[in-house]
Amino acid sequence: MAQLVARLVRNEKVRGSIPLRSTSYPQLMRLVAWLVFVPLQLLWLPVSIIGSVVVGIRQIFGSRRLGVSQTAVEIINGRWAMDVFGLADQSEARRLARVLPNTSTAALGLVLFPLWLSRHVAGGPFVYPTARPHAALASVNFVPWRTERIDSVLDNHTDVQQYVILGSGLDTRGYRQLAGSSVRVWEVDTAENIRFKKLHIAKAGLNTDSVSYVPANFSDDSWPDSLRAAGFDDTQRTVFLMEGVTLYLTRDQVRQTLRLARSLGPTGSVLLMDLYSSDVVALAQRPLARRTLALTNEEVHLGVNFRHQPLTEIDEVLSGIRLERGRVELLAPNRRGGALMAVVECRFSK
Repeated sequence: MAQLVARLVRNEKVRGSIPLRSTSYPQLMRLVAWLVFVPLQLLWLPVSIIGSVVVGIRQIFGSRRLGVSQTAVEIINGRWAMDVFGLADQSEARRLARVLPNTSTAALGLVLFPLWLSRHVAGGPFVYPTARPHAALASVNFVPWRTERIDSVLDNHTDVQQYVILGSGLDTRGYRQLAGSSVRVWEVDTAENIRFKKLHIAKAGLNTDSVSYVPANFSDDSWPDSLRAAGFDDTQRTVFLMEGVTLYLTRDQVRQTLRLARSLGPTGSVLLMDLYSSDVVALAQRPLARRTLALTNEEVHLGVNFRHQPLTEIDEVLSGIRLERGRVELLAPNRRGGALMAVVECRFSK
């Protein structure tokens, strides 16, 4: 077991078999996985607590010291787990996470070790991370769920040669999924976040040939001009991605950002975004959560009521902007209080 822990802490992918693993009896192996996980997690609890404290301190106070977003770290930690657990190829995210000073993948590995071992016993996704979580586990799996859903939609638009990632944070799609000799990717984010990311992208040794960086603020309507100045061609079909952005903006700011994006692409372009439920936003607006986010000058605003008619609520956000609702994916749609999140494909209409 000590060797397995060491390999996980060193960020090594372990896709091979563990003696208990079997694919012939999946339900039996999931039961065995639970029998392994519960006692191991109880025994491992002191280590998990220490690891969680280390990760949390680095994420919150390290990000504050560096003047960058703390919430972006949560996303790359989730993608690190996706890669190490074998859920999806997120090797660029894993490499970037290893060099970031505001997280600790070693501590994260210690926290997740019981789940990692149980996942291999089960022979497939187990509790976390999983892209198809049960409703009870949906909130802790929003990163793998959202990542898988957005990647799935992006795979339907491989004929597009221009991609714009609005509020790019620590996203690594431009260095993997979207990278290509004829593809251009523009990452739009605050100057502080871009400086930080470029420094650590270089340390991670990722290929930036397809990527251009555009410092901008969504509260400033001049970001389309900055995008054009960076070589963006507004006559070509484009995929715009707004992932993990809308909840930090007001409804008016979201709609204005959508209008500006719509003005930058011809018919046939697409914008992908996620929207969060009012319940999720209410949790993030509680005093402790609000004070924690305020340490890095972050605050949540927009929540959408998904309780009764989620598609109608989404259409209201898009109304009057010449964006047509396409594919919609809902996280935990059968939850009593409504879905927790939506991934929305918006098609540029005439």
